[in-house]
Amino acid sequence: MEQTLRARLLVFGGTTEARELLELLASQPVWVHLCIATPYGGQLLKLGANQTADVGRKSADEMAELLKAERFDAVIDATHPYAREVTQNIQEACRRTQTPCLRLLREENKAGKCGCIEVSSAEKAAQLLDTLPGVALVTTGSKELEAFTAVRGYQERLFVRVLPTPQVLQHCRELGFPPKQCIAMQGPFSQALNEALLHQIGAKYLITKESGWAGGFPEKAAAARSAGAQLIVIRRPQEDGYSFGKLLEQLHERFGLSLPAPDGLPAETASAQESPCPPCQTASRCFPFYRRIYGKKAVMVGAGAIALRRVKTLLEFGAQVTVIAPRAAEEIRLLDAQGTICWERREYRFGDCRGAFLAVAATDSRKVNRQVGQECTQSDIPVSVADCREECTFYFPAVIAQDSVVVGVCAGGLDHGLAKRTARRIRERFREILPQQDGEE
Repeated sequence: MEQTLRARLLVFGGTTEARELLELLASQPVWVHLCIATPYGGQLLKLGANQTADVGRKSADEMAELLKAERFDAVIDATHPYAREVTQNIQEACRRTQTPCLRLLREENKAGKCGCIEVSSAEKAAQLLDTLPGVALVTTGSKELEAFTAVRGYQERLFVRVLPTPQVLQHCRELGFPPKQCIAMQGPFSQALNEALLHQIGAKYLITKESGWAGGFPEKAAAARSAGAQLIVIRRPQEDGYSFGKLLEQLHERFGLSLPAPDGLPAETASAQESPCPPCQTASRCFPFYRRIYGKKAVMVGAGAIALRRVKTLLEFGAQVTVIAPRAAEEIRLLDAQGTICWERREYRFGDCRGAFLAVAATDSRKVNRQVGQECTQSDIPVSVADCREECTFYFPAVIAQDSVVVGVCAGGLDHGLAKRTARRIRERFREILPQQDGEE
C-alpha cells in the first residue's frame, strides 16, 4: 500500500471545507492525517480508510515535530478564516521544516455585505455597540465574547449564540452572560430561523463575521435585512491562498490526483441562500439571451480544470473550440488528438480572439486573463474572465440540458457556488419538472 501512495498530506482544520476535502481525498492514492482542535469538531468527522486524525491544539513547535517525524509531502491549512494564530503557527512550522503549505481560502460573499457596517475586530464592534441603543444578537463565536463585555449593560442588551457544549456555556457564565441571554445551538441556521430569533429578542443589530456560505453568512445577512436589523460585520483577515477549485488543481499538478470540482454546500443547507440586496439586485441580474453557437468559433485561453469544463460545455452546443495554452490537461490533449478541438501549444498573443463569437480567459495568470478581457472588450467579443467578474461581459452559466430544453443558471458572477448548487438541485428534479412528450409545450 505504501508504495502506491502518491502523497502524504497533513490537513489542519475542522471546517466544512476540511470535511469536504477529506471526502474527496478518501478515494485518492494518498494518506491523509487530520489535526483538529476540539473534540466537538471531531464528532462531525467521517474518515476514509486512508485517513487518520488526532484532536488537540498544537503549538508551532509541536506542528514542526509532527512534520519532521512523519515527513509529509505537503500541509493543507483548512482552518477557519479568522483563526489567524493557528495559521501563523502552521506557516512557521512549514517554514522550519521546508514543507509546502497550501492555504485553503473560504469563499467570500461580498453581495451580502451591502448596507452593512464593517469593523476590523470584535473590540471595534463592541466599541460601536457601546455608542448605540438597543438589543443585539452576537453570532461571532465564543472566542470573541470577552470583547463584548466592554459594552455597558451587556448582560441585558446582548444575546449570544454559541455552540451547545458544556465548555462554551461555562465560558459564557464566567464572562457574566446570564443563561437567558445565551442561545446554545448547532448550525446550520436558515434565514427563517435567524429572522425568527431577531424578532423574538427584538434585536436592532446582528453582529457576525464574514464567514462565507460555510459559516451561514448569507442567511444571516438576508435575515438582518428582512427583520430591519443593522448588520455589523467583522472583516475577514486578508491572506494569500487558494480557492477550493484552485487547491484541487494544485493537488492534481503536484501529485497527479484526479479530483472532481467541488459541488459546494451540502444539500441540507443549500435551500437558504443569499441573493444580492435590493439596491444591487437589478444591476447584477443577467438577461438569459439564448443564441445558437453551432459551428461558431470559441476561443479558450488556458487549458486547466476550469477551461476543460468550459470546453466540454461549448462542445455540447456544437461550437468550434480553439484552445491556446503552452500546456494542457490530459483530456484537452486527447480532444485535440481526436480532432474535436484545435489546441495551439503556445502562450496567448494579443489578437488571438479576432473573429471569435465568444472567448473565455481561464489561465492561472491575472495579467494574461486581463489582457484577454481587454482585447475582447475592445473588439466587442463576449468574454468570460474566470478570476475577475468585473472584467466579464458575459457569465458562463451552469447548464442543464435535456432534449430541446436548456436551462442556464447564473448568479451574476457573484456566487459561483450558489449557481452550481442551484443547477444541481434542478438537475436532480429535471425529469419531474420536464413535461412528457405529449404534444404540449
